[in-house]
Amino acid sequence: DYVINSSRTITNASEMLGTSPDGLVDSIARKIAEVKELNDELKTLRTAGARARAGEIVLRRKNGVVVERVDGLTPGDLRELAIAVRSNTAIKIVVLGGVTPSGGVALVAATGAGVKVSAGDLIAQAAKKVGGGGGGKGDIATAGGKNAEALDEALQLAVQAAHELV
Repeated sequence: DYVINSSRTITNASEMLGTSPDGLVDSIARKIAEVKELNDELKTLRTAGARARAGEIVLRRKNGVVVERVDGLTPGDLRELAIAVRSNTAIKIVVLGGVTPSGGVALVAATGAGVKVSAGDLIAQAAKKVGGGGGGKGDIATAGGKNAEALDEALQLAVQAAHELV
C-alpha cells in the first residue's frame, strides 16, 4: 500500500509539473529557483513602488509630520513605505496605518534624524484603539490590530501624539 500510494503521489506530482517521474526532482528544483527569482523581482517592484508613493506622501506633510491611511498593503510593505517616506530630510515623523489584504490593521511609525521621541510612543494609543498591540524601540515601530473600523480614530490619536511629543 505504501509503495502504491507513493507511486501515485510521484505520478500526480510529475503530471502537475509536466514532467516524467524520473525528472521530478529536477523539475521541482527549477520551480523553486523560479519562485525565488520571482520573489526577488516582486520585492524589487514593491520597493520601487514604495519609493514612488513616498514622494506623493511627503508632499502632504505638515511641519515635517505625515500621518496617513494607506490601505491594501501588507505590514511589511507598509513598513517599507514608512521607511521610504522617512528618508526624505523634510520628514521628522511618519505614521502610516492601513487595512491589510487579510482584513487586519497595520500601523507603522518612523522618526527622522534628530527626533528624540520613540516611534513606539507615537502608535501605542493607536494600536490599543484598533484592538491590538505592537512595539519597537528607537526610530521605527510596528503594530497590528483587528478593529479596522477604528483605524481613522487611531490615526487621529497618532496625530495628537506626534504633535504632543514633538
